[in-house]
Amino acid sequence: MYILVIAAGYLIGDELAKIGRNVGGAFIAGGLLAFSTILSSIISGLIVARFIGIDLRLGAVIGGASGWYSLVGPMISQVDPLMGLVGFLANLLREIIHILIYPVLAKCCWFPAIAVGGATTMDTGLPVVAIYGGRRASIVSMIHGGLITLTAPIILSLLLGY
Repeated sequence: MYILVIAAGYLIGDELAKIGRNVGGAFIAGGLLAFSTILSSIISGLIVARFIGIDLRLGAVIGGASGWYSLVGPMISQVDPLMGLVGFLANLLREIIHILIYPVLAKCCWFPAIAVGGATTMDTGLPVVAIYGGRRASIVSMIHGGLITLTAPIILSLLLGY
């Protein structure tokens, strides 16, 4: 895994050096994708919570974690330990699904396929994106995951009422 992350970092660094001033477009794309990922994840969490009959607030938090399983589990466990486990496993499953289906989705729609990984697209999902999506997808993926990682603790705290 370390070798893949280093290789992805090399590809991204090399691409940034080549495209220079065009990086702004990748930042805008990554930012818009991160915003839409967070919003759609919260809405999905609300829909699933309503459907299965759990607290809507916890459903929004589980979805709003956007794949950051190591954050959402402990945060929700302070309110409801069982839902903390559910949040952890649901977001871990999101990362696994991203790693498994990105190679297929990258062929037709690499941009929305990045959103599946959520926060993990800047770390564990990045090598898969770099290999199957290319350099531009890697940059967008890194920005996407970074922005979600920076904003998720704030969003989850607000949703939990901390």
